[in-house]
Amino acid sequence: MQRPPSTEDIRQWLRVANPLGMFATTEFSVEDIDPKPWSGHFNFLITLGDKRMVLRFKGPEWGDPKRGTRIEYEVLKYVESWSVAPHPLYVTDDFFGEAMLLEEYLEGKSVGGVGEGLIDDAENIARFLARIGSVPVRKDAPFFEEPMTSYEKNRKAWKARLRVIAEDPQMGVWGKRLVDEMLPSAERMLDAFEPTLKKAIREHGETFIFESAHIGHLFKTNQGFRFLNWEQCSYGDPAFMLAVFLTSIQGRGDHKEVKKKMIEVYPTNIPREEFKVLVEERMRERAVSNLIWGLWTRVRKGDTNSFEDGAANKEFDGVMQILSTY
Repeated sequence: MQRPPSTEDIRQWLRVANPLGMFATTEFSVEDIDPKPWSGHFNFLITLGDKRMVLRFKGPEWGDPKRGTRIEYEVLKYVESWSVAPHPLYVTDDFFGEAMLLEEYLEGKSVGGVGEGLIDDAENIARFLARIGSVPVRKDAPFFEEPMTSYEKNRKAWKARLRVIAEDPQMGVWGKRLVDEMLPSAERMLDAFEPTLKKAIREHGETFIFESAHIGHLFKTNQGFRFLNWEQCSYGDPAFMLAVFLTSIQGRGDHKEVKKKMIEVYPTNIPREEFKVLVEERMRERAVSNLIWGLWTRVRKGDTNSFEDGAANKEFDGVMQILSTY
């Protein structure tokens, strides 16, 4: 959905559809708690007396409406007994012509808003990530993305997004830089990483993967940590979630201390040094992927006219430094 319905339109829909049998006669409020014009999802807080829930549906950032909140609902049901996500309450495919879910409203605070005290939670966050990784993998589940048993998924995503960047007239210079200067070294890097990942999976098995395991999606509640945004899940690389989280905190002053602690305490049946190599390699892949994703997203938003070269140049230089040995 490109733009959300108004809160009044949502109120009327709830009155008529009456999901959970709660809205036909009960007074309730509807509040936009994620008022961004460009978002992966739109989120509205629904309050009925002392009950609160989140009404959630797909925004314009993610392209395929079929892989929206219907899929997310199925994932939430799959992991529900593991206490790692909001409880799913309701799903429909007919919310203004699209899918919508109602889920538990989490009482707590975003871990992303914590100052330099993240080290105090580092061990518990590491164990929380490991708990997600211990969710059983049922490979026939329809919500799983392409397996992360190799780096091929990343290679394909890079090339697809680079084509979009290169075709935009405002981003042509970036397309050339990424394709000609960066991509060959980045692909050689993935080739170098493949044997380590394949060996780890062959000897120690595949891991359930919540793909959006970055600090911005992590909440701390009275019942423990919970992640939001469960649209994308896969299985394979046992280091993926920890690497995503550590990459997401690289701009923090306590990053090195938190990283060291989390790798030390992360529960794994892989020998610690091998696991550390897996994490480091996946973080390098994430650096390339995040650079490409950021530029690709600007193209899709039509935001290239206001593009500021400074930040992207700095990120590009950092990636090229990573790739300089490949």
